[in-house]
Amino acid sequence: MPMRRLGLMMLALPLASPLAAQADWSADGYVQGSGSASSSPRNWQAGGVGTQGNGDGLGVESRLGLTLEYEQLRARISLLAHGETARQEAPPAGLLEAFVDYGALSEDGYRVRAGLSFAGTSRENIESFWQTPYTLSLSALNTWIGEEYRPIGVEATRRLTLDSGAALDLGATAFIGNDTGPAALAWRGFALHNRPSVYGEALPVLPLASLSNPDQFGNQRSDGTQPLGPDLDGRIGYALRLRYAVPEGPQWSLFATDNRGDRALHDGDEYAWHNRFVVAGFQWPLSGEFTLIAESLVGDTAMGFPPGANVQADYQAHYLLLSYTHTAWTVSGRTELFRVEEKDFSVAENNDQDGHAFTLAVLYEFDDWRFGVELQHAQITRPGNRTDLLPAFGSQQGGNRVELLARRYFGS
Repeated sequence: MPMRRLGLMMLALPLASPLAAQADWSADGYVQGSGSASSSPRNWQAGGVGTQGNGDGLGVESRLGLTLEYEQLRARISLLAHGETARQEAPPAGLLEAFVDYGALSEDGYRVRAGLSFAGTSRENIESFWQTPYTLSLSALNTWIGEEYRPIGVEATRRLTLDSGAALDLGATAFIGNDTGPAALAWRGFALHNRPSVYGEALPVLPLASLSNPDQFGNQRSDGTQPLGPDLDGRIGYALRLRYAVPEGPQWSLFATDNRGDRALHDGDEYAWHNRFVVAGFQWPLSGEFTLIAESLVGDTAMGFPPGANVQADYQAHYLLLSYTHTAWTVSGRTELFRVEEKDFSVAENNDQDGHAFTLAVLYEFDDWRFGVELQHAQITRPGNRTDLLPAFGSQQGGNRVELLARRYFGS
């Protein structure tokens, strides 16, 4: 149960103090509890098809995020521990990030980062642990990236300061891993929640007929898919990043990646997917209190080859977020569209998904505390559910949802 896990997590909190007290080490993080109620179908994490939040009607989650930094090496390790009612089989704790930096992105500076880290694609997820200061849930776009995309490799970034004072960042990454994604996206569709996957975690997927058919995808592991794990195909993927920021003004970003996955490969437990996508975004401070943010993702993925069972799909997600901050209060509204489009038309199920959602969140900051409430309405349909799943499920994956959160920050 989540409260039992929360007790274990609270026992871990005192570890931060001795570590921080040692020379060159610092520690910080947060502990939180949240509860939600939803009208959407039974959640995908609990064996259903619903893709909102983390509960089956009513949901409770506890969470601890802990970051350790070693200043001399500029090394960082981020850990996440959690308990939730929807996923009793989820690992209680795991690794989010582990990397070392060389150099710094100061004026006309550079930085080389080696290890496992979030790719820095987002204008929404600007807080540690792939979280956001604007809402409780993440957009479908950034929910998926937190679930299935986290490069393990080397990233080099160069910052140039232009005559206008604007900063231009140019980055390139070579990485391994990320071979099994986006299996969850293709076989489930986009989801809306705020917990990123930890390294080695198996994400459940929908109970599709093709996953139990030995002539189709019956060799897929029975507990779902492991998006963040060892490299499967020995191929090196790449990513390119551009960011342009005007001081106290707008920011634009562009990110493109190709994992160069071997779509013919099956390692006995998982299939390798060839996955490519581009994310474009901007952030515009309309005034001292209003901020406008938007991001757009377009990608495609493929696994296997015809005439055998295979998956080919295009996917896209777009959101627009307007946030108002005054003293300790932040009020944000987000509207979004997302879609997965079947391209293989093979003997396996139809993977089409079409969704839109509107989210309204109110946050209050008090000392080291954050309190929040969020209302969300989502219309999400996946026609393949009607024929491929248990008769109790229909094509609808969304509904209305309310969530409450209390979070306590600690450390430096």
